[in-house]
Amino acid sequence: MKNKRIINTKLIAVMLLIFSLTAFTTAQKTFRVGDRVAVKSTNQEGVILELAPRGDGAKVKTGPGKYDFKWIAFTNLITPQAATTQREAERQDEEQKPMRAQFKAETQRFDILVANLVHAYDSKYSQREITIEDNPAIFEQWNKDLAALAAICKKYPNMTNAAYTSEPPYDTDFRNHPADWCKLADQRSAVIMKTRLTGYDHYAAIEINSLVIGVNRTIDNAAGYVDDDMQMLLFEREAWEQKNLGATKKRYRGAGLMMPIALLKPLDEKAAALKAQIDRDAPTRSWTPLKLSDPALEALARKDIVADFPGAKVFKTGMTYASWEARDHKTYVGSDSNFRYYRITPGAYRFRRGLALVQMPNRPFCQIREFQVTQYKAGGGYGPSKAGVASTGIFVKCP
Repeated sequence: MKNKRIINTKLIAVMLLIFSLTAFTTAQKTFRVGDRVAVKSTNQEGVILELAPRGDGAKVKTGPGKYDFKWIAFTNLITPQAATTQREAERQDEEQKPMRAQFKAETQRFDILVANLVHAYDSKYSQREITIEDNPAIFEQWNKDLAALAAICKKYPNMTNAAYTSEPPYDTDFRNHPADWCKLADQRSAVIMKTRLTGYDHYAAIEINSLVIGVNRTIDNAAGYVDDDMQMLLFEREAWEQKNLGATKKRYRGAGLMMPIALLKPLDEKAAALKAQIDRDAPTRSWTPLKLSDPALEALARKDIVADFPGAKVFKTGMTYASWEARDHKTYVGSDSNFRYYRITPGAYRFRRGLALVQMPNRPFCQIREFQVTQYKAGGGYGPSKAGVASTGIFVKCP
């Protein structure tokens, strides 16, 4: 066993030596012992003496002396040809500085506009969150301003960006890249359109996320209440989209496009989950007859339901309030540094409530909906009764 351990140790040492003598490939270049290289950060040149066993760098001879060597990470090594190119780029960059400074001074008034649009030109630049209004005049002004910028750019045909790497991490300050300003100005129509659509997608996503939250609340409602807008989403989708997404779709139409269907996917998934919940729970729920009744008030409620929802069928009604409940009315009349003042009208109105079993048009199952009959104060008593039905219902099986 002892000899075996010695053999294994020697084998590992030999493997490491072989590894140090073989080529090592980085993302930029395959390096071998004997290759002439340059240090990216300083442009100093040398020759690779050996490769690091860990595979992260090389020992580079940088001068005639015995100790003129450095261990340098592969990420900081380039070929002499690349170093020559880099030196030339640095020389040109230095020559360009006065021209870029003059360009910057002449185009300073476009800073905010370019900052708003540059991400649409190239995603490497930081994205700003801007408000995109549905106003063609704004887009026309952007176009005019960028046309003016393009005219200035013609005075600087040989201008380049400040030196930076094309791989991350790179300089993302758009102010250092005036050549990109000019390319953006030349591509202004496409850039403006992309900016508009990015903004529209952003606002649509926020709006749809808010709608998803509403569906989640409905799904989590233990009593099973589903309001009219949510029911419209599930069973009258076209009418629901016209009501709730009309302004959003108008933005896209203004750009000559349709709202991306993919934006609605989170909402569609939640709506499907809510519908499945209704299909599962409704057959397990049914109308429970109420002990209280008032034929006159119930008849008034039936009439109101049919008027508000043409085509609705009312199967059952009953009262949940045995007597009238009176409420005061508070009217704001003014305030001072200490108080707000209100005029109180005691017993301004009274009401009674009940429930109705209804089958709404274009809806599966039946629904239990609450109704309220209200009387407003008139002289020494109360005026005529007015009925109203709630905008939410619980889906149950029909009788």
